[in-house]
Amino acid sequence: MKHAFIILTVVSTGIFLVACHSGPDRPHQEHGHQWLATDTFSRFIPVDTANVMLTSYLSSINYANNDTDLQSLIVDVHQLRKYIDSMDGSDEITHIKLMFAHTLSYAKSAKSGVNAGYKNNALTVVIAAYNADGNYVLYQGNMVLDYTQPCPPICPSGNASSPFLPTSAAQQK
Repeated sequence: MKHAFIILTVVSTGIFLVACHSGPDRPHQEHGHQWLATDTFSRFIPVDTANVMLTSYLSSINYANNDTDLQSLIVDVHQLRKYIDSMDGSDEITHIKLMFAHTLSYAKSAKSGVNAGYKNNALTVVIAAYNADGNYVLYQGNMVLDYTQPCPPICPSGNASSPFLPTSAAQQK
């Protein structure tokens, strides 16, 4: 369960991050780090804080010598925008739910229902939007997002090829 939370944190870094209740636009201090809190449970955190979280997870899977466990899942932002902005009811969307799932090929194999750990050929994230009433808002009435890109083996180039976030202005280019 601990690893599932860490993976969720890694996946959601680009979309939404973990809990905070400090009030709108007030500085929030935790563990020596300060960031702007909002009145929502998602928050922006400093890169060095995110890297502490990433280091913990990546160390737990021995990432330097392991190319089969997931380091990240990549979501196509064009598909995410289409889901959020280009459909009836998009103005009602208040949250995105990230759900761990087995890939369709794994789920249709003889291993269906068997724990796959964090294998990059077996795990994905299903993404579904929901409204303030807690009801799903489905794309074209019956669709949600899937097909995250597993890294490894399909990782980006540039500084995004690193499993960590850049910590200096020079690394951000």
